[in-house]
Amino acid sequence: KEALVSFKRACELQPTDVRPHFRGGNCLYVLGKFQESKDEFLLAMEAAESGGSQWSYLLPQIYVNLGISLEGQGMVLSACEYYREAAILCPTH
Repeated sequence: KEALVSFKRACELQPTDVRPHFRGGNCLYVLGKFQESKDEFLLAMEAAESGGSQWSYLLPQIYVNLGISLEGQGMVLSACEYYREAAILCPTH
């Protein structure tokens, strides 16, 4: 929980940085807050897509983690769509 506070503060200070959203999403998932985790991964995805090639290396993992969050909510078919996107971006992932 303490790490989550730091990641949220980092998001406020650097809203275009993908990493605090990504790490915050991971923390929320571990805490069992799947909806909030999904929301944070969506913010990470938006930041990565608008940030050009700087964050493109993280996109496949963001898609995978978003899928995992959706599975945690019982949304398996939606999760599969994000897994597919991750596989398209990085077939060896």
